Amino acid sequence: MHSQRSPDNVWLFYFHVRNAKTEGLIEFRDHSTMPTEVSAYSIQQQLLRTSHCMSHFTDIG
Repeated sequence: MHSQRSPDNVWLFYFHVRNAKTEGLIEFRDHSTMPTEVSAYSIQQQLLRTSHCMSHFTDIG
């Protein structure tokens, strides 16, 4: 993981990510892949936190 000011920091659109089951590889919904140095566990945890946040703000109102 990198600081938001780091040129190595990458932002991914939540709805485009299919999974990150393979260590060091992210799979997108269009079946393309992207290598990464971040562990699959870290990516899965970030996706989980994002889904919780989206759910919270979708339920408001």
